[in-house]
Amino acid sequence: MDYRVFDTGVAFEDYLLFMQDAGWTHIWGSRQSGMQYFLGDANITNELFSDIQSQVDRLKRIKSQMKISFITLLPIYVVFFQTIQNYRVVYHLDSLFLTPGLWEKQGSSFWFRFLFDLPFAAGRLISTFIFPIYLIIYGIVFFKPFQETKQISGNPFNRTSR
Repeated sequence: MDYRVFDTGVAFEDYLLFMQDAGWTHIWGSRQSGMQYFLGDANITNELFSDIQSQVDRLKRIKSQMKISFITLLPIYVVFFQTIQNYRVVYHLDSLFLTPGLWEKQGSSFWFRFLFDLPFAAGRLISTFIFPIYLIIYGIVFFKPFQETKQISGNPFNRTSR
């Protein structure tokens, strides 16, 4: 696995040719996708990043892209999702149901309108918490390359430096 975004199609084709010459088959990724996946021959122990510097360079490219994405997502979260109004549903689940007069209805009229509005209410509840959960997961993934860089750079007995 590698992470690279290419400015030109020629640079991308040169990269793919270089990797193919090294014994790797490109199985997924495009010029702008960033993530490039390769498949190697199982009988050959040919590592894609065989030295510490190439591993560190790969992690720097991942960190750079993750930083841009994380910094972009954070203001969007603050502006659009971080309001007290969004989180009041935790204490007032009835506010998720937008059918006028729902709670005054009785019998089958209540149940029909309640069950009709239930999927929409569930969607509103999930949408309240999905973005913060996504942001937390993204933050964890964001910091992983930083830890890997420290491990690779700081470990003199790294398996790739033998």
